[in-house]
Formats: sequence, structure tokens, C-alpha cells
Amino acid sequence: MKNKKGFTLTELLIVLVLLVSISTLSIVEVVTLQNRSKERRLNELITEIEEAADIYINTDMELVSSILNDGKEECTTIRVLQEEGLLKRNLINPMNEEEISNNLCVNSKAVNGVIVNTFSLE
Repeated sequence: MKNKKGFTLTELLIVLVLLVSISTLSIVEVVTLQNRSKERRLNELITEIEEAADIYINTDMELVSSILNDGKEECTTIRVLQEEGLLKRNLINPMNEEEISNNLCVNSKAVNGVIVNTFSLE
């Protein structure tokens, strides 16, 4: 009669393959969740910047008139919004963790009688 102690090599390999598969799936899911979180933070930051530009533009009636009546497009830099106290300094792009240049523009134009602000990091 054989005295069988321990596991066979096949049993150990099966367990190892299962553990690697589970850990790989977990890592992929964590990376996906991190990317979704970064995209959500980026969208929130863009909305914050566009809202700051909206506040800035609507405090200057000549500028509002120029955009609405003359069809002029306006570029408001991040720097101006920061100097006016509408945005904090050193904005960080959550996608690459780099500081957003304060020379970037928020473009404002009239669309159907309403001023629309758009900002893009691309």
C-alpha cells in the first residue's frame, strides 16, 4: 500500500494557473476602474473651467454684446480666470498628472443666441 502525501505536480499546476487567471482579471479590472475615474475627474475639471469662463464673460456686458451681436469668438485664458480668482492655481490634468498650461483658451461663441464655452486639452 502506497502512502500518498502532498499534491501531484498536475494539481499544483492547475492551482497555479487558476491563481494567475484570477489575479490577471483583477488587475485588468483595477486598471479599468482607475481610467474611468481619471476620465470622470477630467470631465469635472473641464466643466469647472467652462463654468469659470461663463462667470467671467457674463460680468462684462461689452464682451457679452460683442459675442452675441457681432458674432465674435472670444478666447479667455486659464491665466485670466486664475487671476480673477475663478480658478485655483496649478490645475492638474488627471490623465497624465501634468500641470495644465495657463495659456490655454476657453473659447466662447454665440450659438442660437446663447454663449457657449468650450475647453479642450487636446
